[in-house]
Amino acid sequence: MTKNVGSNSPLGTAVEWVGRIMAAAFMMVLPGLLGQWLDRKFGTSFLALIGFGFGMFVGIGCLLLMTKSIESGKITRKTRRSEKSLSDFE
Repeated sequence: MTKNVGSNSPLGTAVEWVGRIMAAAFMMVLPGLLGQWLDRKFGTSFLALIGFGFGMFVGIGCLLLMTKSIESGKITRKTRRSEKSLSDFE
C-alpha cells in the first residue's frame, strides 16, 4: 500500500520538516567533528570547541531563516509549482 506524500498530506509536511531539521543538525555537528579531528591531528584542544560553537550558531541561524521564510511564503516546493493549472501560465 502506497501512502500519499504530496504537498497537501500531513505525511509530506512531516517528511519535509524532518529533512530540514536533519540538515540543520548536520550543520551543527559536522564543524565540531571536523574540529575534533583537527585537534587530534595537530595536538591542540580548542578547535573542537570552536567548531561546535560555530556549528550551533550556523545551525540555529539556518532554522530561524527556514521558519521565517516559510511563514512569509518565500519557500515553494516543486510539487506546489507543478500543481498550478494551465490558466496560471497564460
